[in-house]
Amino acid sequence: MSGGTSSDVFIPQVATDTVIAGISDEGVKVLHDSEAVNVSSTLGASGMLKVGRKVTIPYFGMIPDWQDDVPEGTALNPDKATEVVEEASMKRMGVNIELSTWEEMVLRGRSLKLDPYTLFAAQAIERLGQAFERRLVTTAVTDLPSAYINAAPADASKTIDWDSIADTKQLLGDAAKKIVMMSVHSKVKTDLTKLKDAVGRPLLVDATAGTAEIPRIQGLPVFESDFNKKSADSPAKYDTLLLQRGALALWHSLPTVKIWQDPRSETNQIILWVYYIAYRYKSLPGGSKPGVLILRTR
Repeated sequence: MSGGTSSDVFIPQVATDTVIAGISDEGVKVLHDSEAVNVSSTLGASGMLKVGRKVTIPYFGMIPDWQDDVPEGTALNPDKATEVVEEASMKRMGVNIELSTWEEMVLRGRSLKLDPYTLFAAQAIERLGQAFERRLVTTAVTDLPSAYINAAPADASKTIDWDSIADTKQLLGDAAKKIVMMSVHSKVKTDLTKLKDAVGRPLLVDATAGTAEIPRIQGLPVFESDFNKKSADSPAKYDTLLLQRGALALWHSLPTVKIWQDPRSETNQIILWVYYIAYRYKSLPGGSKPGVLILRTR
């Protein structure tokens, strides 16, 4: 196949349907599909999709506290914890794909006896998940109150260790038991791998071979991502995130796929757009604290 100036071999609606089917079946995987993130692809149902439009953010099915000591004949108060409580603005992200990439997928699909639209959708969804992941990690730490940041010690002059993790968890009090994930930079992951007990046994428990599990420490899954913040000073300081169940929300539309002709080169390109909101709740149902902690180390 040659040229790349015709859309005859690429049908945008088929590509859109295949991407939507993939998201409907598997969803967009972020942070190792952790419970720390409430993911919903229903943003398009909230009304007009427009960059900057403010929408209210629901808790996406999280059940509030029970109401105690309710007299007979008295109705329960409205379910405030699952009603919309906070606002955020829509954003949009997109990707421009050369038509030659599609041609390569067609050839690869033929050699593997796979549908090229399936290959296209799988890559598109994977890249979308990575983009969402980057945004979520940034959103998680933006404007987080200092009370939930543990620099260990205050100048973050030492690497991560067992005690600093425990001290950071304590910032949430008894809600620490709801922490479901640690997200660490690869450098911090290396430091965790080096931690050993008094007889030389590693403290980071490796995942079982052949499974989709990830390593754990203090019972928490450890997700490795260089999207975690690294400071520009020297020596650099690294932010490790401890995330409570439902601490973040990712609300997105279903992607659209279109053909666009570049007027300069007169070549056709494949354009994907998606609207989204990546959000950190200021507090979670039944509490007054955020569901995110930062452990800052060297």
